[in-house]
Amino acid sequence: MGSFVQIRLTLRAISGIIRLSAARKLEHTHVVKIGIQVLSVTEQHVLRAADLSRQHGLLSGDALIVAVMQAHNLTSFASNDTDFDRVPSVTRYGPL
Repeated sequence: MGSFVQIRLTLRAISGIIRLSAARKLEHTHVVKIGIQVLSVTEQHVLRAADLSRQHGLLSGDALIVAVMQAHNLTSFASNDTDFDRVPSVTRYGPL
């Protein structure tokens, strides 16, 4: 079974600069204590997300999550969003 990851990203593009604002809101010491790793978003992730969005009909934020997951060999995560079920390489665990 793949790693469980819950990723919450807020992506904002301003003058061609991409910021990962969710990472800024977390204090590093708190993140380390609870075992969460914040993954950076690269230009390659954004380009891959554009392809995934077209292929699977995902919103750009959802496609970016999948792109980052794929880049880090993550296959499973928890989410209420059933749109992720359209991506064969991802296993989504939702509420019962």
